[in-house]
Amino acid sequence: MTRVVAAKIETEYGVDDTENTLYYPIRVTDISEEFNRNEMVEEATDRYITPFVSAGGLAPSGSIDGNFRPGAMHPLLLGVMGMYEDDTGNEKYVYTLGSPRSATVIIQDTVENITEKRIFTGVGFSSMDMSFSVNEFITCSFNWFAQNYAPETALSALSFEGAYAEHEQPSVFWDARLYINDDTENPLLVFKDVSLNIERGLDEEQFVIGSHYRQRLVRTGQTEITGSIQVGEWERDELKRALYGTVDGVNTTNNVLGNLKLVISGSNFKITCPKIIYNTASRSSTGVAEIDTSFDFRVLDTEDAEFTIEALNPTVPTSS
Repeated sequence: MTRVVAAKIETEYGVDDTENTLYYPIRVTDISEEFNRNEMVEEATDRYITPFVSAGGLAPSGSIDGNFRPGAMHPLLLGVMGMYEDDTGNEKYVYTLGSPRSATVIIQDTVENITEKRIFTGVGFSSMDMSFSVNEFITCSFNWFAQNYAPETALSALSFEGAYAEHEQPSVFWDARLYINDDTENPLLVFKDVSLNIERGLDEEQFVIGSHYRQRLVRTGQTEITGSIQVGEWERDELKRALYGTVDGVNTTNNVLGNLKLVISGSNFKITCPKIIYNTASRSSTGVAEIDTSFDFRVLDTEDAEFTIEALNPTVPTSS
């Protein structure tokens, strides 16, 4: 059994633009689909069993997991972030935060010689998680929900063969670098694990009277970008910064939170957090094992810079 996923950004929410047949095939490691019909159950006083049940709002949802390929994942990144600049002169896409975009997503299953496809329209990506762990590819996960789904028979079978002029390789942990402040010459090489989460706060209950379909993508609150960093036991400066706000280890009277600029980069991506605030710090060990030091942080925008994700040398599909 094999599964193939492809996606494209919509120009109108919930409407598959049939004129645009350029789907991005996305190689994934795991994909889930859930179909909740939100049944409404009547509980009557004169019966011992439910006399009537009706369907409620249609609520397809799921997750897409894969090794991070920023070029191939263009519709997913744009769906989460909402805005991007095609900076082809510098061979990069630059994603910034704006109103989330909806996408059309096709999931194709092939079991023996039988191929089945489902097309999901009005797909909103509510969150994105990234993980940097040793001996693993850099991974990412997208949580999504859709307005509608249906079997699709008009499109030809999806295939990765010939879809890209050059296949984009997944990002790897050992190729990543972590920089603090503007010191781009001296990466912080002692980090062991990094995670990053973008939560857009999308309202999944956008239903109106007269329709069992979701109507639009609406945010219910601020976008939250959080993460964690795990470093070796010898990295003391960041612990002091988290506890006291400065690396000199002096407990200041103004009780500030430690903050700095954080950049995570690799051969095909760059993530810029203009300002992170440490909100927790912890140290733990078992026996004589190394002391694990970890920090949780929150990402903020500044007056001069905003949170960005850059896809370097993005690979653009040459066929649908």
